[in-house]
Amino acid sequence: MYWKSAIGTVVLSAAILAPIGLAYDRTPVTITGLTPDLYGQSITKAQTQLKGRFPGISSDYCVGVLIPGDSNSSWVSGLTRYWDKLVCAGYTYTTGKTIFTLIFDGKGPESWIIYRLRNMTISALQDT
Repeated sequence: MYWKSAIGTVVLSAAILAPIGLAYDRTPVTITGLTPDLYGQSITKAQTQLKGRFPGISSDYCVGVLIPGDSNSSWVSGLTRYWDKLVCAGYTYTTGKTIFTLIFDGKGPESWIIYRLRNMTISALQDT
């Protein structure tokens, strides 16, 4: 499918070209086939939660996802932008320069799931 390579290319390009730490400046990507659930997470917290649950991740980079037909793909509360879904990419300690991509989907303040994991196994995300 086209979206698989497009996600990897967009996120990898953004990760290489964008300055680290400026999560609010990251350009979101549009991904079809997702269903909004109206609970979200900030980019910074999503990256922190990924590394907390998966200690094998050496670096990660997330951007917000715009869901076509959904006007609530993101919202602002206070000074923080929350995204219903985020697409994340990164590297693991065990696989070196092989980039992985995944969808991060917040379900509650400390509850979230990942899916559409590409180019990596869950074991590689867990291994340090």
